[in-house]
Amino acid sequence: MTSKFIKRLVENYRDLVTKFTMDAIYLGLLSLVAGLVLWWWNEYWYIVPLKFKCLKSATKLPPGHMGFPFIGEMISFLWYFKIVRRPEDFINVKRHK
Repeated sequence: MTSKFIKRLVENYRDLVTKFTMDAIYLGLLSLVAGLVLWWWNEYWYIVPLKFKCLKSATKLPPGHMGFPFIGEMISFLWYFKIVRRPEDFINVKRHK
């Protein structure tokens, strides 16, 4: 009787781990899709109207992109300043654009 109980307990544990793993994968995919949708929304909401305004006038937009909405280019900024510890590379990349 004890071995049946342990077998059932192990099977329930495996089912639980599998369920939580799949939930984590679904949550990760949902976050990725939501991030991409926000990025595209940012492009269409802000960049496209600016491009049409610039076509009518002689001014042009500077090169580059606005990055993720609400974050901008903070991720690359932190990468160069905190992880790589070469802030001049971040500035040079922006200067060359």
